[in-house]
Amino acid sequence: PVATTFRACIRSGVQTAHKDVYFNKTIVSYPTTSVHLDVMELDANPEIPRSAPWRELVLFFKREPAELSLRDLRVFIV
Repeated sequence: PVATTFRACIRSGVQTAHKDVYFNKTIVSYPTTSVHLDVMELDANPEIPRSAPWRELVLFFKREPAELSLRDLRVFIV
């Protein structure tokens, strides 16, 4: 019944570890339906490894009771 925030990052596999690069915007989840849009240009961001054996989209939530429904998650890689 309340708003909460969380962060998203692209996690790239590098050698025996991983590297996290966060999106610029903090995501705000409201108690009603809402939309969030963010962009990360891979070629324009020097922190993101150019090649990686794997990549993940990771969402980091606060340590608090919450309930979130992702109804439409779209990832575009160009």
